[in-house]
Amino acid sequence: MSERVDPDLDGLHVVFTGALEKMTRAEAERQARELGAVVGSAVSTKTQLLVTGARVGATKIAAAQKHGVRIVTEAVWLELVSSRNKTPRDVGGEIVDRPATSTEVVGGVIDLGSGVAMRLIEIPAGTFMMGSPEDEADRFDDETQHEVTISKAFWLGQTPVTQAQWQAVMGTNPSRFKSWPKGNNWPKSNPNHPVERVTWYDAIEFCNRLTAMANRADARLGLTPCYRISEIQRRGGQDGPIVSAEVELIEGANGYRLPTEAEWEYSCRAGTMTTYSFGDDESMLAKHAWFDENSGFGTHPVATKRSNAWGLFDMHGNVWEWCWDWYGEYPRGAVTDPQNPRSGLNRVLRGGHWLSISRHCRAAFRYDNLPVNRNSSSGYRVARTP
Repeated sequence: MSERVDPDLDGLHVVFTGALEKMTRAEAERQARELGAVVGSAVSTKTQLLVTGARVGATKIAAAQKHGVRIVTEAVWLELVSSRNKTPRDVGGEIVDRPATSTEVVGGVIDLGSGVAMRLIEIPAGTFMMGSPEDEADRFDDETQHEVTISKAFWLGQTPVTQAQWQAVMGTNPSRFKSWPKGNNWPKSNPNHPVERVTWYDAIEFCNRLTAMANRADARLGLTPCYRISEIQRRGGQDGPIVSAEVELIEGANGYRLPTEAEWEYSCRAGTMTTYSFGDDESMLAKHAWFDENSGFGTHPVATKRSNAWGLFDMHGNVWEWCWDWYGEYPRGAVTDPQNPRSGLNRVLRGGHWLSISRHCRAAFRYDNLPVNRNSSSGYRVARTP
């Protein structure tokens, strides 16, 4: 008699963590079949074997844990397959079996439900030279070069937050570039375009809501919100966007947040000291960025240009990215984990956007704007400190 398949688990997928270190591929596939998987295809990496087409019965969950297997939803599966050459840190035996409407955190992948996922890359701690040398072409005076130490590893979004991800968390889509004029060769809509027309306050609120979603899905995560938001004024009523507020970064919080300006540049450079993350050759920028010479006057789906050495996409161009910091002068000596300065008028944005000239897409270039300003060139990506 065949085992009944739990309808809530039907169509989930099996991931063998560490499979190629502990067993042959054939053995892993045999065990997958024992767990109820119909092995349609398999993808190998140094650390895991991904087996697609699994139908996992409810009584097989305990057996899966013994085999160092985890079961993931369709969205997480697609993320793992698409990024199999840069596999996020994994936890063997973890089972992800909640409905698709919940938020799941598996290694560096957040399943936001309904086929929407967000991937974060683990960024190592380290020391680098922030800013630009005085002989760098097209530099500005506010790019004073100084030594910065990032003392703790952290996670950073592999891409800017997309319209689909924003919609999954906030329930709306404020973006300008979500539909296109008739006759344009771009699709009429694409949820993988970066969200834009978001203020700094919007990004802060998104981070706290994402933290709350993750905790509702699994209280064991124990994530704490990074921001205390008070004296809130909204446009258009209680559910409208924030136009003014006091925002405090909560010391020691481990939820989702904006990167600091130093974290952003450190991640963009990915170990380099050149004008761009890929070197000094401006002619190569079009292979890495959407900017004024190739964008066609609008955003493009994320991760459609080359990544940097740490697997981060769109660090140059597509949309500006809000950072936590107020804009101000850099320190002139070595610093650790800076947040500069403690107060100010404008917040920092980095990276350039779809209409930026190449000079404004440099790794060291700094831009700033009022935290309440909303335009079609500004987005952000999320970070988290474990």
